[in-house]
Amino acid sequence: MEDLRKRHWKIAYLSYLPYIDAKEENGHVKLLGFIGKIAHATIDSLRLNVTFVKPRYGTFGGESVNNSWPGIVGMLVKNEADIAPGPLVVTAQRVSVADPTVPYSYEEMVILGGRPKQFSSNLFSIALTFSPTVWMLIVASLLACGLLHYVIEIALGAGKEKSRGPGYFIWHFVASVLSETVSCWSKPNPVSQRLVTGFWLISVILVTTFFTAFMKASLLVKQDVERIWDIEDLAREEKIRPVLLRGSGFYQAMKFTRVESFQKVYRRLVEQGGALPAAQLFSFSTLQDIQAERAAMLFTRVAINRRLHRYCPMLHGEFYYARQPVTQVPMAMFVRKGLPRAVRRTLDAKLGQMREGGLLDKWLAEISAPGCESVVPQASPSPESDEGEASASLEHSLATFLLLGLGLGLAVIVLLLENLAHFLATRKPHAERTRRRWINAAPR
Repeated sequence: MEDLRKRHWKIAYLSYLPYIDAKEENGHVKLLGFIGKIAHATIDSLRLNVTFVKPRYGTFGGESVNNSWPGIVGMLVKNEADIAPGPLVVTAQRVSVADPTVPYSYEEMVILGGRPKQFSSNLFSIALTFSPTVWMLIVASLLACGLLHYVIEIALGAGKEKSRGPGYFIWHFVASVLSETVSCWSKPNPVSQRLVTGFWLISVILVTTFFTAFMKASLLVKQDVERIWDIEDLAREEKIRPVLLRGSGFYQAMKFTRVESFQKVYRRLVEQGGALPAAQLFSFSTLQDIQAERAAMLFTRVAINRRLHRYCPMLHGEFYYARQPVTQVPMAMFVRKGLPRAVRRTLDAKLGQMREGGLLDKWLAEISAPGCESVVPQASPSPESDEGEASASLEHSLATFLLLGLGLGLAVIVLLLENLAHFLATRKPHAERTRRRWINAAPR
């Protein structure tokens, strides 16, 4: 421990919100944020003599270029720094040139997708409130009621409208829907006509209620578009440009993971120039591309939420996180190779103490911003629900048409009974007249 305190240490850092930031007070640099607190807690606990240094090029150091590492990792390789607190993802390439400590956090690489917030511009969207099958059944029911009403008039010979054609009765049923009133013609004496009219009006009430409800829902609920659920979907969506932080461990994870979907995304990442510096990755234009479904971001949820928060008032679309994270990666401090093993063991012990004391979880929670209000939770995919939101299918109104069919069937049965009663009523006087005629004609 005394050897560590006697030595002068160089700490390499790079400001990257929300994980780490720096400010200068009285000529001394002070690190802030989640990783800044970890670094200062370690330095103060071990009472180390340190100097903070920044890389010449503002990168973390993603991969070797001609055996020359850039950024923070490059400073460790070139002996320009002794310790790099991070945020650095532990990758096989970085471990080959520097030694990591035990991880202080495990971060999930997620996919941030977007969609525009817009409503349908279809001029016939009102007609699409019901499915074609429902509209056909409505028209068929209207015709059936009008024709049955006409048949009853002809069969029973009741009413002054008996000489009118079927179109007259059909139009009265249409008028009952448009005016939502019952004219005097719909209150005839035959019970069968009353049944037809009654069941039709019940069906009209139910159908118009369904129509109003689904029409309001179609106006208030935004139209769903195809979403990205996991890395497989992103690999298939060739029109969507993947973007991530240049020189980060996530770039290496995409490059060296020997999975077909990862390799497809990586090739498109290279071809379309999706590896961006931090300023461009979270620029307003990039976020607009994501909401327009022209791009998708691969990064950590903590970093995305903090960066989106500042752009919330200017963004009009919606963001969402893919249901399945791409992968989970450890983040740790790195020390340059060649240092005594006691250095890393001491750092590991201090990180273990902070984890057991709950400090790491507390500090990580402090930087977890709520994010943008336009980030919506992901719902499970359901083709049936998508179809139901677009238009009311037959399943929603099947009971209504079954009820109307039952009413028409009952009206037909009553009509047959009325015809039978009418036949019996007219047959009795005819039989009486015939009997009297035979009596009068008999010889006396």
